[in-house]
Amino acid sequence: MIRKILSLPTLAFCFTLGSAFFAGCNEDYIKDTKVRWSNVKNPEYGDPINITLKAEGETFTTMGDYPWISFRSDVSTLDTFTSHSFSEADKDTAYYKDIVIYLTRNKRERTTTLKLVAPPNRTQQPKQFDFSIGVTPLGTYIFKVRQPALPAKAQ
Repeated sequence: MIRKILSLPTLAFCFTLGSAFFAGCNEDYIKDTKVRWSNVKNPEYGDPINITLKAEGETFTTMGDYPWISFRSDVSTLDTFTSHSFSEADKDTAYYKDIVIYLTRNKRERTTTLKLVAPPNRTQQPKQFDFSIGVTPLGTYIFKVRQPALPAKAQ
């Protein structure tokens, strides 16, 4: 009797049902955790958010309407980043060359602020980097940042 219940076709059927159930739940999580960002073009799921910083330097700020956001390392080309668990600290910091990225969570207001502080780019080369933000549960936003170089006359 137990062998008939635990047969390979029965286990495969149960696995398929369980996978279908959790796949359906995943769509609900993604819909529930879609973040709306201020002053940027909000992407379709999976598309990057493009940010172009001024060559003269700029502090760029965008705000997301969800508090459970943190840096992720899987897509990031950042030099370093410091990330804390949500119970320890509400501010994370990352660096790409001399550009500083702050991620500040405000649980009371249910928002997250992303701030990029870039000095003038005097390197004669444009700066380009990607970083990813993870949303709990189950979401990722990829930011593609570009800062052109200052023209030779302006340096």
